[in-house]
Amino acid sequence: MKHRISLARSASPLKRATALLTLLGLPLALAFAAVPASAATITVNTNSDATLAVAANCVVGNPDTCRLRDAIAAAASGDTINFAAALTGSTITLAGTLTVNKNLTIDGADAPGLAVSGNNSVRVFTVSAGTTAEFANFTIKGGFKAAWAAAFTTTQARSS
Repeated sequence: MKHRISLARSASPLKRATALLTLLGLPLALAFAAVPASAATITVNTNSDATLAVAANCVVGNPDTCRLRDAIAAAASGDTINFAAALTGSTITLAGTLTVNKNLTIDGADAPGLAVSGNNSVRVFTVSAGTTAEFANFTIKGGFKAAWAAAFTTTQARSS
């Protein structure tokens, strides 16, 4: 059995696509099914810090300027932040507290011995309420808040 669907050339692209899917026996909903976005991995490649985050520092074409603060700003929920091997054994000394306000994994596996420090003057991480953050394979040290030491504050965090 042959199917023939004829549409005027002036038919909208949606009408033509619907006709093609009908001809192929595919439901229209299949054509518009949501495709989940895959999580990205952002690589921190410098141990410098500043008080302002510049997400644009972590785009392709800026190979030596992606700071941890910038990577957190550039990341989308579900992304992973890792560290370049060149940061092995180094310390990122923070100019201010890092705020994680989206679900992230921050993993230092590619830079053994890496540490993130508040230099005994600032809290290292604040994880916002309703956010899940995973910290793995690096040291968090030197956090400070008022009269007591604090590496990070959180309502929901998993660290390893």
